[in-house]
Amino acid sequence: MDNSQTSPLLRLPPELRNRIYDLTLISEDNVLIARHVHILRYRHMKQSDPDHWGPPSLLGACRQIRAEALKIYYRQNTFQVLCEGHPNDRLLSLLPWLQNIPSAARDELRSVRMEDVDGYVCTLAELLIHNTLLSLSAAGCPLQEGALMIDCYLMYSVGDRKIWKHFWSASPGADAARVRTELGLSWDRDGVLRAEEEQ
Repeated sequence: MDNSQTSPLLRLPPELRNRIYDLTLISEDNVLIARHVHILRYRHMKQSDPDHWGPPSLLGACRQIRAEALKIYYRQNTFQVLCEGHPNDRLLSLLPWLQNIPSAARDELRSVRMEDVDGYVCTLAELLIHNTLLSLSAAGCPLQEGALMIDCYLMYSVGDRKIWKHFWSASPGADAARVRTELGLSWDRDGVLRAEEEQ
């Protein structure tokens, strides 16, 4: 017998099923992609089993539900790699996850974040994104343009205080310029980024 006849969920109209998928599959928190327990101690993210980074069990219920819900889960959530070590550690956590999900799911990804405990200065962030995207493409797991973001920061001075402004970016150089403009920052003659009213 057809699943659409026996499943109470599949007997509902498509708009109601989509609402149910939204409520069950879209997380308010970032979905953590990690294979190592030590990664979790830095943030308050919810993850019951850090070694399990597969999709929710609802996506395995049947082919029709998988086809309908897969796009919602992978397109609407933000997936995050958090690691304290070398930048390659992020790739080592990200790549197996990308290889483990269907190519149709990879095509739906819109927000994959690589976070460091401290963040990256923008010039390093630009290089890290570029190298990671090249590595993922070479491994047969390319991401959509703009999907991979990194935790960046600008450090600037207000009087004697140093302030770090963190922001997520897929294009750190361009976004750093935007943040500098928004905050009214410019370089002083000593090469220190400062609020313009101080200069």
